[in-house]
Amino acid sequence: MKTDKIKIFTPGTCGELIQGKLGNKYFLVTAPINLFSVVTIEVVDSPSDIFIPPKAMQALELFFSYFNVKKMYIKISINSHIPLSKGMSSSSADI
Repeated sequence: MKTDKIKIFTPGTCGELIQGKLGNKYFLVTAPINLFSVVTIEVVDSPSDIFIPPKAMQALELFFSYFNVKKMYIKISINSHIPLSKGMSSSSADI
């Protein structure tokens, strides 16, 4: 099987500048910073190759369901330079 791999860089933030609802739409404005999570997503041959962090797994299940995508074996690896538990969106960047 050919291996399909995607690498995504997502920034942390220094918090929310504006958050609210305008009409029926919720919105959030943040200020990105120069610290990133690098997330690599790869389609693999078997479930034994899979490790997916719990929050990423939940996001993946929602993605499959929302877009009606056939489930496949996915491996996700996360390399983050964003400090944890500092309000800098480390979890959001990983997901």
